[in-house]
Amino acid sequence: MVYNRLKDELVFPFVAKVVDVNDNILHGQKLVITQVDNYVDMYGVLMEAKVGRRKYIVALCELDITDTKSKNYKLVEEYLEWFG
Repeated sequence: MVYNRLKDELVFPFVAKVVDVNDNILHGQKLVITQVDNYVDMYGVLMEAKVGRRKYIVALCELDITDTKSKNYKLVEEYLEWFG
C-alpha cells in the first residue's frame, strides 16, 4: 500500500510548502514535515507538520517538497501521480 511505502521510505524531517488552500495554514507557507500520520480515502496520505511550536495535520497532496534533489521529492511526485 502507498501509505506503508511512504511511511517506510520518506526521510524525516523535511521542508515542504503549502500549494493548496488550507483553513489553518497560508498558501506558500513553509512547514516542517515530521511524520506520516494516517490515510483517509478522501484526502489521501496525511502528514504531521510543524510551524514553530504549532502542529498541523496536512494532506500530502496539498504540499510541494522544496528540495527537488532529495529522495523525498521523487517519492512524493510518484504519490501525486498515483493519487491525482
